[in-house]
Amino acid sequence: MSKRRNALYHKASLICISFCLLNCTFSNAQEQELFLHHSLSDSIQVGQTQYYHIDLGSGEVALIRLERGSFEINKEINLLVTIINPGGEIIEEINTASDASVVIFKSRSSGLHQILVRRWNGASKGAYKITYDFHQKETEDKLLQIEGLLSYFYNQQQPGLAMAILQDGKVRVEKYVGLRQVEEGLPLNTNTLLEWASLSKMVTAYAIALLIDQGKLERHAPLSKYLPQMPEYMQGITIHQLVHNLSGLRDYQPLLDLLGYLNNQHNAWDHDLLIHTLHLHQDVYFQPGSDYRYCNIGYILLSKIIEEVGGLPFADWIKQHLFDPIGMDNSFIFKMDRSLKSNLAKSYKKENGSYDDIQVSPEHYKWQEKNLEALGAAQVHSTLRDFIKWDQNYQNNKVGSSNIKQIIREGIIPEEQAWDWYYGFQRYKYRGQEKWASEGLTQGYRTLYARFPQLKTSFIFLSNDGEWRTYYLANKIIDLYLEDSLEKETIATAYRAETNAIQNTPEKTAPSYAYDPAILGHYYNTSLKTIFTIEASKGKAIIVAEEQLDLQSSAGQKDEYTTDKWFIKKLIFQRTKEQKVQSCTIYNSKDDSFFEFKKLH
Repeated sequence: MSKRRNALYHKASLICISFCLLNCTFSNAQEQELFLHHSLSDSIQVGQTQYYHIDLGSGEVALIRLERGSFEINKEINLLVTIINPGGEIIEEINTASDASVVIFKSRSSGLHQILVRRWNGASKGAYKITYDFHQKETEDKLLQIEGLLSYFYNQQQPGLAMAILQDGKVRVEKYVGLRQVEEGLPLNTNTLLEWASLSKMVTAYAIALLIDQGKLERHAPLSKYLPQMPEYMQGITIHQLVHNLSGLRDYQPLLDLLGYLNNQHNAWDHDLLIHTLHLHQDVYFQPGSDYRYCNIGYILLSKIIEEVGGLPFADWIKQHLFDPIGMDNSFIFKMDRSLKSNLAKSYKKENGSYDDIQVSPEHYKWQEKNLEALGAAQVHSTLRDFIKWDQNYQNNKVGSSNIKQIIREGIIPEEQAWDWYYGFQRYKYRGQEKWASEGLTQGYRTLYARFPQLKTSFIFLSNDGEWRTYYLANKIIDLYLEDSLEKETIATAYRAETNAIQNTPEKTAPSYAYDPAILGHYYNTSLKTIFTIEASKGKAIIVAEEQLDLQSSAGQKDEYTTDKWFIKKLIFQRTKEQKVQSCTIYNSKDDSFFEFKKLH
């Protein structure tokens, strides 16, 4: 080891020791050096930290990849990964449970950068592999940095990404990587149609702003003025509350999951079915206008209002009044009766192979067949170049008067607050700059759009690869491109403040499968007109409905159970004074909506 590296290693070790004194739960595991393109297999025990380091020059970009073990329930190995530079600063931190299984960072100074790996929030102990997988020398060329990251994440055998960067109204970057249709080996290109997912809400919201500007809608008028046929409990909700996600309406997906309409299966979720779910609910989460909750069904209702006021089917109105005037000739609202277009990018999710693999072969992906018709909340399909025209419309107001910008900017909380949701965006301060941004996902599509109005810069990412790392990569590209204009990042770290809690959280244990035979039987909900059965099978209680669910008792909670499926958080059984089971209340894991099912005797 050179004198320079000896000195840097000594300095890094002193930093490590000081942190260890501050957080005495850390282990004394020996620190290991990572070399480019080489992997180390390791394991995490309860209360343990593993230490690694790499040597970087100032301004160099590195990527560390984590490959973990089983993803069976209660066996996952979620890790907290913290990067510390030679000066003792935390420059990056991710947890593999919700961020990504890679960590990308740029050195601010030369020397040894320490990598700490710990269990995240009580996840099971177990084996993992850590790889120093990507390195890029210091360069002033931002595009070269972006090209390098894109080539690492995508190859020409897998789904990909279409992305663009616009600055001062001009396209600075336009890139297409990966395949639009894996089975046929067809690449993404300028003619490829991609789903916007929830970025489609921008289109619906702009249409509402246009109708308000034209005097055809009153933003604070009650829903009853436009859709009197909707249930009584909804009639006081206003346009303003729907646009800003203040309606309190219960969303459609939890209810349809409970009814057996599982996503990506043979059941189609058409527009009328989604609207019908509002008639099955009896109330809202909160008094409309009193709180915020992201709500897809609210934007679906807005599409119905546009139809009522505009006198045309939603898809036709959007094409005639928005897409055509803007010049978005290759954009449309998807309807399930439309045939699959040859230039459509199918969406994919990984079917087999390691979850953490970056580049895998075509057989590892499964096409996610389109069966959702959430008009207003999703469904916009366009080419990347049409999306660029959409972005430019925010600058030049090709459609609508100058008042449109003011309508769109109307917030729901004071301007000085940290963030706001309005007209399809979140608005907040990011490292000293105002940022308008939104993300979307449906089936295997992952999308992100961000505008920095003060910097006159926009970013568009449209992917048909259904991996969460799409968002992490997109945000890293934004940071790299704008690093000279953004304030130095302050990491909101779990490293110091939560170390003791993370390290000392007990390891997860397998759930008990004991159950009370009294819960067995048939259960019925009158308003949903659906029935499910709980029966015994191989020593377990199972729910037999559209899909079989294993029932698991909650430790220490009599008559409370969970299942092995994400859409049911818990079931609580109610009894009579004579201790006979009389009903079961189902709570959904996504939004805690609940339905009571009476037991049939």
